Amino acid sequence: MILNDINKKYNFFEKIIPLEHPRYIMQYNSKNMKTFFNKYLVALKNV
Repeated sequence: MILNDINKKYNFFEKIIPLEHPRYIMQYNSKNMKTFFNKYLVALKNV
């Protein structure tokens, strides 16, 4: 992943966690919003 390589080189963040953009979820995957919401919660709890 390109972002991870850049982050390793410049040490911007400890870790990069890729998540879907909220607008993408609302426009194209609103039926699965609970799944994405849970994915966000798990990611935020593990930071």
